[in-house]
This record gives sequence, C-alpha cells and structure tokens, in this order.
Amino acid sequence: MNSSIRIGFDLDGVIAAHPFGGLFLALRKWKERWLFKSHNSRYYYPDTSVEKFVWKLINNRRRPAKGAGKLLEHLQNTSRSISHPERSSRSFGRNEAEGSLSDRFLHSSSDLEDFGRNDEKNNFGVYLVTTRFGFLENITINWLKKYHLHQLFHQVIINKKDLEPNEFKVKTVKELGLDYFVDDDLETLNILSKNTETKLIWLCPPHVNPAINKNPEIVSCDNLSSIYSSIKLAQ
Repeated sequence: MNSSIRIGFDLDGVIAAHPFGGLFLALRKWKERWLFKSHNSRYYYPDTSVEKFVWKLINNRRRPAKGAGKLLEHLQNTSRSISHPERSSRSFGRNEAEGSLSDRFLHSSSDLEDFGRNDEKNNFGVYLVTTRFGFLENITINWLKKYHLHQLFHQVIINKKDLEPNEFKVKTVKELGLDYFVDDDLETLNILSKNTETKLIWLCPPHVNPAINKNPEIVSCDNLSSIYSSIKLAQ
C-alpha cells in the first residue's frame, strides 16, 4: 500500500448511527421513495426555528456506529501523519471549502486484524466530511468530543456555507485530495465517481439491497470492520 493514504468518511450513517431505531428507518425509507418518485434535485434546508430544533435533537441523539471507534483508532495507530489531539480539535471547521457484485461485497468481521500487521510505511490521514449545515456545527463538534472521536481525525470539514450536499462533497473530496471516501449514500457516491478520481466505498445500509449498486467503480461493504479489505479491493 502506498504511504500517506488519505481516507475520508461521511458522518451520518457511517460514523454516527441513526437514532430512534425503527422509527428513523421508516422515515428514511419514506424519504428515499419520495425522492425517487419526485426526481427532485432540490435539497431540503430547515429554515424555521422549529425545523432546526428537530434537526438538532435528532443529530444530538445519535450514537457512534458499531466499530467506528475501533476502526478509527486502528487507522490512527498505524499512521505517523495523524496530528495530535490538540491540533485535531483546533481544525474543526477550518476548511471553508466547501469485478462482480458478489466479489465486491465484503462482510468479514475480522478484517481489522490486518491493521496490526501493517508496518510503519503505511500512513493514514483520516478526514471527516459531513454535509451537516452550519447551524449544526457546535452540536457536531460537541458530539464528537462526547464520544472521544474528535482526536481520531486529522481534520473535520463541515458544510458551514450550507452548499448543496453533493456539491459540497465533490468540492471537498477534490480539495482534500482523498484517495478513498466512505459513504452510505449510493447516489452521492455515483456523483463522486463522475466528478473525482477518488476510490469509493459504499457502506450499504441494512435496509437496502446491495444489488442496486451497479457502478463497478464503487466497492460495497456491509460493516465498518470490512473497510480495510474494501480499501485493498478498491486499489
């Protein structure tokens, strides 16, 4: 593996698990069906104070996804390029920028053991790229600190200027020069595949059939533990 590998992670649905269990899942399925039927390219922005309150409540109730902390710690421990916690905490919001399917679908829960066999030449720069709007910045930073995740990222980039989410991710992934990017939104990854050279990994949500991924440029996996194998497969 090459040195100084830059890996980007989405936040919601990847590092942060969705709250409210089945209720949130039902709402997400409804939203996805509505968007598919409407073919509406516009994005929703919560304008009113009530809408913003609900968004803050939902995002504050999230918990770290299973295996998220362990994965990030392994990446950090094998890297000499990750900054110290003090530098990482100061970097919040600093960036104003905005084969066959069965062979490419990974589900091993033991892939993290590979990290322990990496030698020192394998350096990882780990970035968090979230399309959360500017009014969620403080909640996002406090959430990461609450679960001791903030020190595991080289930099956290938040959509402070409230750009269209996919536009923000394309712009940020390019500016960071990411080698890999992990997201649970297949539509976003398809857009990234058309606009960047980054190798893409789809963390398939449990309610979604992985067979919908028809893009050979996107590697599918079903849990965070298999990310390392996904990176090797995407090379």
